Amino acid sequence: MHLRRVPSTTTTLLFALTLVACGGRLDDPSAFRQTSAAIDVEGELLPTSCGATAGCHAAEGPAVGLDLVSPGVAARLLDVTSVCNGRLLVESGGGASYFLEKVTESMPECGLPMPATGALTVAELDAIAAWVAEIATSSTSTTSP
Repeated sequence: MHLRRVPSTTTTLLFALTLVACGGRLDDPSAFRQTSAAIDVEGELLPTSCGATAGCHAAEGPAVGLDLVSPGVAARLLDVTSVCNGRLLVESGGGASYFLEKVTESMPECGLPMPATGALTVAELDAIAAWVAEIATSSTSTTSP
């Protein structure tokens, strides 16, 4: 088998273009990964990782009755009792969050870790933690039905 050798000028040019096209530097790692601030938890992450795409917590027939797709997810989590020993999904005032435990812990108190489709990235976990903290400390609290 005879391989054709690429001229060194072409190789050098392609290498230079690759370096120029690179969007970040090694001393700027945020240019190479999505940051938690750029993640829309309620509008994109939950629907794709937990809801309609994953098929577990969709609007129609959601697992354990928890819809994570339809608008108003925060209201369905804040001060609402989970199926795990009466724990609150997200406790107002910034207390314990069983919902956060389910996505961050490898061995949650009850059941399996979520999402069932696989682990979330560090940026996604950070975004969920920030979002949970925000809704837990918000002034609008709902009570469980």
